[in-house]
Amino acid sequence: MSGSGFRGVFLRGLSCVLDSVIDFSILFICYSVVDLQPRGNPNILSVILSCIVGFFALFCYEFLFISSRLQATPGKIFFNCYVGDVNGEKISKKRSFARAIIKGLMFSTGILSFVSLIVTFFSKEKASLHDRICSTRVFVREK
Repeated sequence: MSGSGFRGVFLRGLSCVLDSVIDFSILFICYSVVDLQPRGNPNILSVILSCIVGFFALFCYEFLFISSRLQATPGKIFFNCYVGDVNGEKISKKRSFARAIIKGLMFSTGILSFVSLIVTFFSKEKASLHDRICSTRVFVREK
């Protein structure tokens, strides 16, 4: 059940890559829908609105999947992982909400994503920064 070893880190990394492909697809759709400008130089308001809509869509993706009975995004489900509290139990909607916000803010600033990756690899628990802040962990389900 534990994802504390390097196998868990590897599977979480792969699930992150798969979720990123899904995330970028969502962002592409959001940006395409919001960008109603004729091609050329984008209007600053259009760019800001695209960013807000994109962030909201990704937040909903993360929050709704993690707070569901699945406890996992499609990438985590594919690699047999799930998010729980430090004991592996289902987390509350409030904690899932906070985790999604913190994760979104961290990944929107590149340097914090890098710091989180370093923390994950070199900490004893192999937990990312947003998981440490929210007292959550990613676990690998036993088959």
